[in-house]
Amino acid sequence: MDQVGFLWICATLFILSLSKFSSRLRCIFNYCFYMVFCNIAALFPLLLFPFRKFDSRNALSAAFLGRFVARLMGLTYQIEGLENVNLSQGGIILINHQNVLDLLGPASVVVKKQLIYYAIFGVASWTWGSLFIDRSNQERAIISLQKQSEAITKKKIKLIFFPEGTRNEGEHLLMFKKGPFKLALQCRCSVQPIVVSRNNFFRHRSGGERKISGRGIIRIMPEITTTNIESDSLVTFIERVHGEMDDVYQELNNRKISL
Repeated sequence: MDQVGFLWICATLFILSLSKFSSRLRCIFNYCFYMVFCNIAALFPLLLFPFRKFDSRNALSAAFLGRFVARLMGLTYQIEGLENVNLSQGGIILINHQNVLDLLGPASVVVKKQLIYYAIFGVASWTWGSLFIDRSNQERAIISLQKQSEAITKKKIKLIFFPEGTRNEGEHLLMFKKGPFKLALQCRCSVQPIVVSRNNFFRHRSGGERKISGRGIIRIMPEITTTNIESDSLVTFIERVHGEMDDVYQELNNRKISL
């Protein structure tokens, strides 16, 4: 073994030993390790791209490896509502967005265009059909979304939106953006909310506050049809979905603390 390899092993062992005594250092180490691994896992969709171009199934390999390494670090999820999954039709999926632990699956994700420059992971997300939106140009963003309405109805594509528009690790969900709801009314497709309980796995809390364990809960809620919802009821519809998701978010967080 050369000196460089020996020094790397010593440095890794030193960091691991310190993490036993410092919860803050452990959070930082877990985050860095997971981010590096995500970019390594993103290489697999790149290899699949020549055979399945812009296919959402390309994300499954990265998602599988991501969940595997999350379990190695002590993070597990309990999934509820699998009976509500409907693969026979396209639709819009709404998920609250917290951090890089949010799950990936066989669906196209709508994200901000800056993500494509995010190392290997950004390019890989392009290969599995992610839709990159320019938030600074609302007109162009709307046109990009409108082009997806045909894919939802004819190709039965599932589009994943983070309706809060940004990461949120607070006690309540932020107000939702109108974009995904306008698209749902335009193509008359269903909306399916998915709520992920709050997690503190990568977040250090000082002051002696109790830390939540590395176990989370994901609830897949029933689909909401939009066939009878008119465009002038858009705001009411958004408030309804937001209220239902926020109630489930509170419920899951209270249950998670008691686990």
